[in-house]
Amino acid sequence: MSEPLLRRRELLAGLGAGSAGLLLPGQAAAVSRQDIRSWDDTTDVLVAGSGSAACSAAIEARRKGVPVLLIESLPQFGGSSAMSGGVVYAGGGTALQRAGGFEDGVEDMYRFIAGNSGSHPQLRKIQRYCEESAAHFDWMVALGVPYNERFTSAKELSLGDESLYYSGNELAWPACDNARPVPRGHVPGRRVGAL
Repeated sequence: MSEPLLRRRELLAGLGAGSAGLLLPGQAAAVSRQDIRSWDDTTDVLVAGSGSAACSAAIEARRKGVPVLLIESLPQFGGSSAMSGGVVYAGGGTALQRAGGFEDGVEDMYRFIAGNSGSHPQLRKIQRYCEESAAHFDWMVALGVPYNERFTSAKELSLGDESLYYSGNELAWPACDNARPVPRGHVPGRRVGAL
């Protein structure tokens, strides 16, 4: 039997001081690090963190029937994604863009991101992100993330129920010369006054 890459004590010590969240199988609440007396669980996939990327990986592993253990070092789940207001920068012709009457394509999105990414943009990653953006949005909708087919011209995260807005500098020069301006900020729908 091979030696584990990281022993449980090293893992728990690496979670940092204070309270660490730990999602155990069948549990949907955080467990304090001080409450963990032993570690005798095994899993096929260990996901460290609970931000957007981590949760996406955990969801896909579970959909394939693979046991997943997700751990989070912060006292609440969501990582830095929980602080973003739920905004996803998506484009290339998402269903929400089309419903709002906005025409966007992979090349338009690529020109905008690549043209506004500084001196050394990672072009292959940008290309792939743009190519898969609409499918990524469809995946979130299929998982039950609610989006309202409403657009706002406000240049900030709307407090209304609009789900599409200009979240970057698409309308500003020189970005508007690099690519045709299209709203790409996708935020789950919310009700005015909702918590």
